Amino acid sequence: MTTSPVVALAMGILAAIWFAKSGVGTIAPADMKAALSVLVGCAAAILGFLVSTGALLYAVANTALARNMQRTGYFQSLLANLFMAAGSFFLSLVAGAVNLFIPPIPSGLLPGFSHFEIGMVGFVFFNAAAYFMLIPLGHKMWLLLSNLEPENPKSLE
Repeated sequence: MTTSPVVALAMGILAAIWFAKSGVGTIAPADMKAALSVLVGCAAAILGFLVSTGALLYAVANTALARNMQRTGYFQSLLANLFMAAGSFFLSLVAGAVNLFIPPIPSGLLPGFSHFEIGMVGFVFFNAAAYFMLIPLGHKMWLLLSNLEPENPKSLE
């Protein structure tokens, strides 16, 4: 059982609403920026792992299992999940990096929030959605890698 992108986006929305309602103004902006810099680094690292996952898929694309997956459409679904997760982490990375430079001045758009806090809500949305998009990708990658077998097992000896 895996999650769809719609579920991941819904969970991102719920996380952003929870973050906005939980008293985001009670945390000092300096503390939030320190936590944000760590989370942006994590998003960049996971994005790098997702890029290497694409290289791994290219390496196994010539196996019998991958060819069968291409015939059934499972491989395209796996690639779609990979690109959606990578795109989500990229958006999370961009939102977080931009938010590191936003000053905590009051917003005219949403009274009671600063521009920085609005940016943090956006970052929480993208970050939560990105992590939830890893669930179907991880499940499909596990199925692929756990069922790989060499085409000629005798050549390994």
